[in-house]
Amino acid sequence: MENKEILKSFLNNINIFSTYEKNYKTFLELVSYLETLEDIDINNIEIIENSKLNELLQNIVNNNMDKIKNNKISEICKSEIGINLIDTYCILNNIYDNTQVSNNIDILNSYLKLINKYPTLSREQEIELFEKYHNGDEKAKEKLINSNLKLVFNVAKRYCNKGVSIMDLIQEGNLVLIRAVEKFDLSKNTKFSTFAYVSLARGMDQSIVDNGRNIKIPTYMYNKLKKYYAQKKELEQKYNRTLTTKELSNELNCTLEEVETLEKLKFDTVSFNEIIIDNSKNRTVELGSTIPDDVDLYENYEKKSLQENLYKLLLNVGLNKTELYVIKRILEGEKLLDIAQELELTHQRISQIEHKIFKKIIMSEGIEKLAVYMDDEDKALNNIKEKRKKFKKKH
Repeated sequence: MENKEILKSFLNNINIFSTYEKNYKTFLELVSYLETLEDIDINNIEIIENSKLNELLQNIVNNNMDKIKNNKISEICKSEIGINLIDTYCILNNIYDNTQVSNNIDILNSYLKLINKYPTLSREQEIELFEKYHNGDEKAKEKLINSNLKLVFNVAKRYCNKGVSIMDLIQEGNLVLIRAVEKFDLSKNTKFSTFAYVSLARGMDQSIVDNGRNIKIPTYMYNKLKKYYAQKKELEQKYNRTLTTKELSNELNCTLEEVETLEKLKFDTVSFNEIIIDNSKNRTVELGSTIPDDVDLYENYEKKSLQENLYKLLLNVGLNKTELYVIKRILEGEKLLDIAQELELTHQRISQIEHKIFKKIIMSEGIEKLAVYMDDEDKALNNIKEKRKKFKKKH
């Protein structure tokens, strides 16, 4: 008897109790059992639509609504399989009160039935298909894509409550999946699902940055915001309470102003028609009337923040008077040849000065703080490490 049939039999024999404690124990037993089975796809439509499983999940969800609404499913169950089951149930039953999900539930159900026709590949089958594809077999490529569509759904589930509809996330994820199949290097001895997961997560992150907020924020700030809330969640779980902004700044080793800014960025939009009190004129006005037409508030904040951090860095790297002038002119967009003429130096000498400045900046301790202003912070930090290694090798 195959694992799939054994599981169906197990699900059909689940007992639903009148008390939550007993049902919760049954749920944990089910999750433990699922973890022992090999090659089981918990997104299989026959599993998702099993009436006994849905009744059990309904009881679990109804008794943990606060945790679910606050994206704390991991507090209900630590197992990835358990989280997946609860998350899928919540999406398909619109527990998240997300209109972007509810408007797509029928389409999503039809889509799940479609992708369930494609079986998950074994490692051997995956290798064989990639070898065929690399030899020009386009049908092998199609099979690789279709068999990993459920992976896209799994990743999309984790992002569907962040301002972008799940079907839009799946569409974006499918495009990323195609590119991942095309780029995958079989010789690196890595599972394709591992390689694709990273690309899918990045792609959906970027989709949320581009489309998930009415007010756009730069990619680097979205990544910083995401990292901040992950750390905040960890700390609040550790202390089992909500931390003040002052406590957060101490724990995260950052300024109180930085924490307050990140907390404000959590909120997306308010109406420009919202009535506020103008204390300077002692009257009520619309919010929109207090903001000048030619001011981009976020751009000004971002520019000021970058300038302040860059200024602090340059003061601490030990630049002499000539080097400070050169870096100032470079930042103003001046060409090295023109700077050389201003200082009556050769082009070779000004290039040497530029190299010396660059080395001092790269080797300084504060350079990492500027990485957050890049679209890909991790890539920027890796580049800094590589440059430092090269400089150290030369000396």
